[in-house]
Amino acid sequence: MSEAAADLLKSRGKPLLLLVLMEALPVAAIVSGIRDGDGRVAVAGAVMLALFAGPCVAFFLGRPWAPLAGVFAAGTGILAMFLNAVRMGAVDWVILIVPYAAATFLLQQERRLRAAPAPEPPPAEGASSPETFGRWFKENVEAIVVAFIMALVIRCFCIEVFKIPSGSMEPTLLGDATSSHMREGNPCKFPEYHTSSGGDRIMVTKYYYLFEPVSRFDVVVFKFPLELSRNFIKRVVGLPDEEFMVWHGNVYARKSDDPDPRPRIQRKPAATQDSIWIDPPGDLNKSFADRDVFPRHWTAQPPTGSYDVGENRLRTGAGDSRFRIVRKLDDDAGHAVGDALVAFDVVPDEGSKVRAAVENEMGRFELVLEAGGSRIEYARGDDRRTHPLPDAKLRAGRAAAVRFMVYDGQAVLVLDGRTHPAFEAVTFLDRALPAPRGVIEFGSSGPATFSKLRIGRDIYYKCEDPDHSSSENIQDGVPLRIGPGQYVMMGDNVGNSHDSRKWKKMTQRLKDGREIVYESQSDKTSDKDEVKDVIRRLGLSVHPQHYIKADINGREWVFNDSDLDPDAPSPKRDAFPFVDRRHIIGKAFWVWWPAGRWFKMIR
Repeated sequence: MSEAAADLLKSRGKPLLLLVLMEALPVAAIVSGIRDGDGRVAVAGAVMLALFAGPCVAFFLGRPWAPLAGVFAAGTGILAMFLNAVRMGAVDWVILIVPYAAATFLLQQERRLRAAPAPEPPPAEGASSPETFGRWFKENVEAIVVAFIMALVIRCFCIEVFKIPSGSMEPTLLGDATSSHMREGNPCKFPEYHTSSGGDRIMVTKYYYLFEPVSRFDVVVFKFPLELSRNFIKRVVGLPDEEFMVWHGNVYARKSDDPDPRPRIQRKPAATQDSIWIDPPGDLNKSFADRDVFPRHWTAQPPTGSYDVGENRLRTGAGDSRFRIVRKLDDDAGHAVGDALVAFDVVPDEGSKVRAAVENEMGRFELVLEAGGSRIEYARGDDRRTHPLPDAKLRAGRAAAVRFMVYDGQAVLVLDGRTHPAFEAVTFLDRALPAPRGVIEFGSSGPATFSKLRIGRDIYYKCEDPDHSSSENIQDGVPLRIGPGQYVMMGDNVGNSHDSRKWKKMTQRLKDGREIVYESQSDKTSDKDEVKDVIRRLGLSVHPQHYIKADINGREWVFNDSDLDPDAPSPKRDAFPFVDRRHIIGKAFWVWWPAGRWFKMIR
């Protein structure tokens, strides 16, 4: 290679490398978006391509401002890739920041090279070095200002941290164990889930719904419509422009433009469902601990052969062995729950079959696992169907992790972490179905060793208050029409959640024409401690006859009967079950604190 060619390669090699690092992912995004027909991905790739092109071209032309512009562009790329990893819910995507991190290193090197002063003659003997404090101070102030601006941008538009104050989303998200939901008379129903006294701290992606629609069963943070200064976190159960209904613990819906008048059962994604199974109380999930525990929870179904229990495992012998749960699953209010998880690890012997079954109001779902392929057998009256699972195979002598999930009218097998195609047995509402019942079985045909048995129940959605009275906003079996841009929210801890089922809009008119709009729970007139506190804080000389702790804008009100409009002395009370799209802040992504729950994905 000639000396001129070497100089050319040296002068142009760095800009070309920078161009590859900065533009490779945007080009890949454009190609992927066009190939998959996803216009949003293609447009996002084109925007990034244009954004990064300027600094790359300027760097190639030797412009003095190019390295600094390139650093900001590369930083934008790092932020974009990180936020995309958050949006996708896949930490593996974070590896895509590597090209932009390399570009940042390259650009910072160039900045230092260009900023370096010309070499000076060595100082005379005994002379001091030139003062460098000013340069050091400038560089650090610049770094602090940029970091502060980036932090503000991230908090305002990208990610924000919230603390879970109550137990309404337990056990998915844990509330503050020192708060009122742990007090005597209103005990926490999931004390075994708490790893610390403080509530979960979660990260919320504010930008997620700029790219994706709000989906049913998303966990979202939103401004409480009747007190906008408060943030709530719930699960989305009802979507815009549909008829929403709850029946026997399940969610049903029918789109307004659907020609079929029958409501359809709404199914949670398998990953979402797998994250919210609720452990039953007691030691059911410790059934393999010893011979004394097992018979309290399981009964052998004839003609079960020999078996041995102990040391956290169960060993079946030759012949057919089947075990049925003794006590049916129910929720904290005593409702029988038919949707259930049966999970275990199993090591089958040569030629053995492994079985698991859940029987609920929608039929009997039985999983049969074999070496040559598996299947789900369904039976409900005369309706008998078989759902083959040819890729689900057992191997003799090798442990297999089995998760058999029956929920929302379907059955799903997860074998060794792989989710197999679901068997959808029931699609439409059938009011003739019996009440939920929970029959759970497992066993084997031939010798096998079971361990790590876990039984879980699904959330049982219901439209009743904690005192078991019917909710005014939503009633079981009665369709609720949801308007455009509106959503219905419920907490996972259905029996102890203040959500769309219970919100009441109160409007109190004063004689001067003003109206106080507030939620019913904000009326603290009858709470002696709250009234005593407001008298002390405001220095009131007269005991107020009415105290509203917070109106729709978070403002506090104290007034007397003499201040009321004589034509409307009592507040107007309206059902208020909806959350507008504009009040949704973002999608809950993961738990980052406490330590025992680090980076738990919220699904």
